[in-house]
Order: sequence, then structure tokens, then C-alpha cells
Amino acid sequence: MITVNDKVVDALNTILDKTDYIFVIKSLRGFLEFFDPWSDFERMRDLIDRNVGQNKPLIKLFCLGIPMTKQEWDACELKDEINTLIEANILKCDDTHLSTNNYCIVVYQGLRLLTELNPWYETCKNKDTDIYIGLDSLRLAENIKFNKQDIVLDLCSGTGIQGILAARSAKKVISVELNPKAAKVIELNAKLNGLNNIIEIREGDLYSVLSDDEVFSAVYVNPPFIPITKDVIYPICGAGGEDGID
Repeated sequence: MITVNDKVVDALNTILDKTDYIFVIKSLRGFLEFFDPWSDFERMRDLIDRNVGQNKPLIKLFCLGIPMTKQEWDACELKDEINTLIEANILKCDDTHLSTNNYCIVVYQGLRLLTELNPWYETCKNKDTDIYIGLDSLRLAENIKFNKQDIVLDLCSGTGIQGILAARSAKKVISVELNPKAAKVIELNAKLNGLNNIIEIREGDLYSVLSDDEVFSAVYVNPPFIPITKDVIYPICGAGGEDGID
């Protein structure tokens, strides 16, 4: 599980800012940003190799999960920030490589969002992904209403993408998440995007963490809805039971 504090947030934001990560990824992906959160692995690696300069190793690390060699790591000017992320369990290192703990940064509508790597990427080491941003996440995100003074409930929050989008204009957002690993990611993403004063994270099972007198202007929910038989082990973010509505 990752560690979240101001030092970690500052370190990650510094790396993203110094490498122009948001601009680079948006430029390389173009219009695809609004249709699919994930780039084709080989195509994106080729685009980064051909179009990015000295920050290429860090861009590939945070976009595609491609490890940095020790030589690339030694030449990096952001060692202090990298060491902070190692301490926070976002990155890890050995004698030869610097890699991620299965995390990457997805760019969407200008947001910087930590999530786990696409299970189909060759660099994904944990295929049993339980934190993700999928097409269903983006289809819901396209329908977030930006109304001032709204009090918003985001159930099954995952990475926090829906609540973070709503928080751009809302008065208050309550993000509810059962998975403690995901709850930490929501906390980090809220702080990465400067919205932690608006977003309150409650770790628990749907309505059990809400009081009877709470009233919301809007409720967004992207629950586990994929029908999965009992004999199949499937990530919590998608497993909806045998009928898909558990």
C-alpha cells in the first residue's frame, strides 16, 4: 500500500512538472485522450522514443511502466524526488533498475491520476489489478455535471476520478471506497490535483459510512458489475458476482 503525505505529493508533482508529463502525454495521444484511457503499448513506446528528449526514461516509466536502467537513474536530476517515491512504495529499485510498483499516471481532462498499469501491458506484474481506469470510468466521467455548490456522493470511487472531476466545481464530495489500497490512491489523486479540501474519503461498504440525514445533489457510482462465476478469481473492481449485481 502506498504512503500519502505532502512530501510524496510534492515529489510526484515535481517529477510530472519538470518532465512536462501532462503536455507530452496529451500531445502524443491527441484526440484519443477522450476515447480510451490506455494507449497501445508498442505504439506509445515508439512515439516516446521518437519525440521525447532527455526526459524519455521518466516518461516511459510513468506512462508505460518501463523500468529505468541504473545508468538512466544515475543521470537523472530528480533523484531526491525518486527516493521519496521509493519510500512511499510507488516506485521500487534493485541493483540494476528503477521500476514502478505496478503504478502509472493516466492523463484525463488535465487531471493527473495514479492508477495501476493496464493488465494487458507487458510491464504489468500484477494481473489481478484492483485499481483501474477503464472505458466505463470515462463514459461516466463524460457525464459529470459541473454545478457550483453541489454536494456530491461518489460510490465505489476506485481511483477517485468521478469525484475529482465533480470537485472542480462542487462544494463538497464524499468518496466512498471499500478497498483500503484504492482509498489511499484516491487520497493521493485528490492531493495531486489540489482538491483534497473538497473531497472527503470514507473507507467502507457503500452506505454504511453515510448517516441517514445526509443529502446529496448528485450520486455517481461505478460498481463492480461484471458477471463472474464463483470459481473464477477476479479483481474486486470488476467482480459483480454470478449475476453481475452482487
